[in-house]
Amino acid sequence: MKAVRFKVLLLLSKSPVDSIPHVATAIHLTNPPTHSLPEYEDKFFIYNGEKYYFAETTTWNYRVGDLPTWLKNVDFYIIPV
Repeated sequence: MKAVRFKVLLLLSKSPVDSIPHVATAIHLTNPPTHSLPEYEDKFFIYNGEKYYFAETTTWNYRVGDLPTWLKNVDFYIIPV
């Protein structure tokens, strides 16, 4: 993502998810993404005054901005890349 000049954040869960720490990314977009299914929440983080949208990296079938239901109540550390 950095190679094609996206602004990217690394996300690390503050507490384990199913006994395992979870890692994901967040990508800065100038326009909000569309969701693949209506039950997904429009998940974003504000970093340096810009919106970064959640991007799941450990499983298939999620679009940028889709927050899997199993991560709904998870807080993340934000690490700039």
